[in-house]
This record gives sequence, structure tokens and C-alpha cells, in this order.
Amino acid sequence: MPRDTYLPTLRKRLAEIGADCVIVSMRNSFGNFEDGPSDIERISGFTGSNGQAVVSRDMALLSVDGRYVKQATEQTNSAEWSIKQFPDFDTRSSISTVASSGSKLAIAPYSISYNSYVSILRLAHDLGISVTLLDDDIMPPNPRSNNTVFLVDEENIGESILGRINKVRDGLGKGEAVLFAEKSTIGWVFGVRLTRATSSKSVLPNCVAFIPKSGRPILFCDLEVVNTSSVFDIRHLDEFKGTMKSVDNNCQIMCDYSTVPAYFVLALQGCRSLLKPSESELLEGKTEHRTAAYFDVRKGSSTVLTNQEADCVGLGSGSNGLCTIDSRNKYSEFFCVKNKTEIKNQKIAAELTSLAFIRTLVFAMNEKGISELDVANFFEETVSKCPGFVDLSFTSISAFGEDTSLVHYIPRASNNAPINGSGLFLFDAGAHFNNSTTDMTRTVFIGNFDEYSVEKSELRDMYTTILKSVIMFSRARFPVNTKACNIDSIARYEVWQGGYDYQFGTGHGVGSYGNVHEPPRISPMSQHTIRGDMVITVEPGIYRQNFGIRLENMLLTKHSQYHEKFLDFDTLNYIPFCMDLINPEMLTDIEIDWLNDYHQNTYDKFMDILANDGKATTDWFRWNARKIYRL
Repeated sequence: MPRDTYLPTLRKRLAEIGADCVIVSMRNSFGNFEDGPSDIERISGFTGSNGQAVVSRDMALLSVDGRYVKQATEQTNSAEWSIKQFPDFDTRSSISTVASSGSKLAIAPYSISYNSYVSILRLAHDLGISVTLLDDDIMPPNPRSNNTVFLVDEENIGESILGRINKVRDGLGKGEAVLFAEKSTIGWVFGVRLTRATSSKSVLPNCVAFIPKSGRPILFCDLEVVNTSSVFDIRHLDEFKGTMKSVDNNCQIMCDYSTVPAYFVLALQGCRSLLKPSESELLEGKTEHRTAAYFDVRKGSSTVLTNQEADCVGLGSGSNGLCTIDSRNKYSEFFCVKNKTEIKNQKIAAELTSLAFIRTLVFAMNEKGISELDVANFFEETVSKCPGFVDLSFTSISAFGEDTSLVHYIPRASNNAPINGSGLFLFDAGAHFNNSTTDMTRTVFIGNFDEYSVEKSELRDMYTTILKSVIMFSRARFPVNTKACNIDSIARYEVWQGGYDYQFGTGHGVGSYGNVHEPPRISPMSQHTIRGDMVITVEPGIYRQNFGIRLENMLLTKHSQYHEKFLDFDTLNYIPFCMDLINPEMLTDIEIDWLNDYHQNTYDKFMDILANDGKATTDWFRWNARKIYRL
């Protein structure tokens, strides 16, 4: 659709429902299963993955994080949209800018968590604004997904689905059932995925799951299921309210407000008269809503747990030896810590993707008359030949020249730059296999370095700074259960010493044939804890107005053989760094040793295989995987 096609439609709909403004999130209605563009893209043209819009009948404001300010500015119509950066410009600032006292604000309860719903309700009250809940999608729906839901082969995940369900049951404590909607958790527990669709790179359905301590769990979704399970039931989302009405009156249902959409919490309130505080109680803050809650059917009320109570009661240690997980981590501990089968498969997938990645870089640097999109297509064609390939884990970032300055630039038919002349080329790609997921990035130089307009020494210094950051993070040793925010600063140290910084997180967890972006999130604010056997990325970068540099490796946390209760990293992917952009004089002896070892391992793994690809490939590989020395 052309840019802003749906903005007039949205404003017309506002007038029809008697609302003055509406909050639009990146998250579509749960029935759309994230297929097609987000509602924000449909009304603004912004294609990034993180943002929030507040639209009135005469104003439109889009808040994005630091990665996307430039991209959002370029992709939206400046006559219609005002672009702001959060967290400096948060939901309160957005609403107060767009809406005036006495306005009516519309929100969609299926696209925000119950936490967010209550926060917005309180914000609106403070600003003198009333709130109306939408019964349906305020936007015309995306075309219905052609995807179907299927169950994965248990041999690929290393344990039974019943075993995973029982892990959840063991963690219920005093609760007698749990309701959750976080897609990574659902995908992990039930082993459900979506079939491949060209318009969607999501492998996990947006479903809602109900697991009682006894009795069969229920997975609610509205797509066709191609195979059935012997251990849980699958029902249509339309049956949610009726099913909850039939739940045993002695059942206490645990629910995490931070992840379950408001739609389902409100549905529970409506069908069982449960957890129904008055609006005044919500607005005055008498009802704590930040943590897990129990719906107590017998009392017709609920108990909302404090953080400490959620730790001890809601998600405490079970007989399987799982450690306590606080409410901020929810159930992420289960799927973020990989079992032996998952680790083995992740290592294989990382090597397969690395090989396809190397061939793609050689193609980009040697083929004439190609474009950014051609390189992305070459990678997909190459990696799709690997055993077990299912789909790309995200749309590949293939950026040349000034396009590298956009952190999450995606080449499209309308903005597909040719790769000619001299400049930086940044490639960020990954794949889903039937047992694992990958994500990696390299920045290389294409063309004649002497002809490049940017100061050569400055460019090398920046690239080497990012390389030093990757090395320092990869060599880190830290205690088990260290907060992710603390190891984030390890990667930033070298960047800060160079007078730089990056406005995004250092890394993220990677699923096992699951979400390519899962906890733990490695960022300055992240409270996730780091444990052994987690797969995470390290991806620092430096961005300027006309170019950007980012490097990304996948790492596995492992228990250190030298210090009990400490963790080290193993690197999983093997792709040479760009020798033309490295300044050896900036590297310490330890860093040179690390880099030489990494390149030697890369050479040993792939040289015999790549020898069959021809001279261009072997020449590039030998040059960039060679040992370096300080002059």
C-alpha cells in the first residue's frame, strides 16, 4: 500500500466511534498472527519493529527508540507525522501532546497487556481524558493468514511436550492453573509452530494457553491445526470465554499481567466476576497490577502477588531443580536455558548459516551489476539448501553505502540500492531450521578503499573499536545469575573509550527453532539474569549520518572450568572479520590472540569445503581468515 493509505481510514473510524484519539501499537490483533504489516506501518509507512503511535483527528505522533529515529523520519510523511524518541518521549508525553483535557481516547485491549491497559487508564485519568475500549480492530484487518499450526517432532527438541507442561505445573506453587499468552513460552511448552508463509517470518503463533495442575491443558488459536496432540487440547479463540466459564469453581488461575493481553483478563473478569476492582481503585493505585495474580473462583476475588510473593509462590523451585524465576523473567527461564539436544542443534545450525553467510559476502564483493536485494535473495537461496532449513528467521538486512546508517534497514523494490563504487556493506541475516535458529552480522568494505570519501584512519578506528567490543564481551567471565544490564556495559566499555555509543541493546537471546529475539535481552536496563546454556548475541555498533558499522556473533554461555559458579562464552558462528578495516595497532596481544584463534578455527572448519567454490571465494577467505600481527 502507498504510504499513509490507512491514516484517513483510521481518522474516519475515530469519528464513527466518537473518539478523539487512539493508541496504535506495533502488535496487531491476536487473530492476525503478525502476518503482514503492523498497524503502524499501515498508517505511517514506518517498517521498524518497535514503536507506538498516538493519532487524533488532526495530529499524528510516532515514538520510536534510538535505533529508528532516522528511519522513521525518512519513511513517514513529515507533513503528517511528528517523530519522537523514547524513553525520553514516553506514553504520557505522547498522549498529553496529542490529546487535550476532555478528550476520549480509544485503546484496543487485544493489542496491549493488562499492565499497559491499567497504566494508560491511570495516565488518562491524570490528564482528564476518558478511555473507551474497542470491541474490534479499529483498522481494516490484514488478509487472513494462510498459515497453519503444526506440532514439532519431539526428537528435535530433546524432551517430551508432557515433560515441558509438567515443568510449568511444578512451578505453579499455590496456583492451580496458569493462563499465559507470551508466544515464545507457548511455542516452547506446546511445541507448536506456524507453517512457512512468504509474508511472515514468525515461527510461533499468537495463541493463549491454559494449563491446570490436573486435567488437559488447552491451547486457544484461530488457525487450522494440521496434527493433534495426545497431551493437550486445541480450541478456537472464540471458545475462550465459554471454556473459562466451565472451569472448576475451586480452581485458582495464575495470570501474569505484564504479558497477557487486556482482552483476556477483562474476559475473565466478565465471565466469572473475578478480579474486578472498581475503576476508582485502579486509578487511585489501590490495586497493584505489576505482577502475577491469582483468580480465586471460590472467593469471587483475586490476590495480586508482590514481586517477592511471585518469586516464592507463583514461580518457585520445583522437583525438577529449576531455580526461582522472578516476575520480570516470567517463564523465559524454561526456553532460554537450552538442553543438550538444543545446544547440539544450535551449533550445527550456526555453522551451516556461517557457510551460507561467507558465500553471500563473496557474492556481494565480486558479482557485478547487483543490488542489495540481490544479495539478500542470494543468501536465502543459499541457506535454503541446508538440511533442515525452514525459513529465514527475519527479513535480511542488506545495506550498502549510506543505507548502512539505518540500524534496521530492509531493502525493498522501492528502495533497492545498487552495489557499485566503493563503500561499506552491512549484512545481518539468519535462518530457522527445524531444530534451531540463527542470527549474525558482518560489515565489510566493497570496492577500492583508496577511493572511499570517509577518512580512512577514522573508519578503521571505528571498525576496530567495534571488533574490540566483540572480543572483550566474548572473553568475559562473570558469576552465574549476573544481571544482563551488568554485562551490557562490558561490550560498551571499548566503545565508550573511543567516544562513541549505540542507542540499542548489545544483544538478545536466540530461540531453538523459536523466536529469533527472545530473553535475555542484553541492554542497560535489562533485569534478565544470565545462566549457563543460554544462546545470546553480541552486536555492538557505531552509526553516523552517512554510514554505520555493526558486528554480531552468537555465543553460548557455559560454566567456567576455572572458577566454580562463573560463566564463560563459546562462540558459535564462524565468519571472518574484514581485514581491510582492522587497525592491528589498536589491538592488545590478548585481542590479537583471540582474533587469530577465531580465524584459524574458521579456516579449519570451512577451507576444504570452500575450495570447491572457485578462486574468488578461496582468495577472499584466505585473506580475511589469515593471522595478523602488530607492525
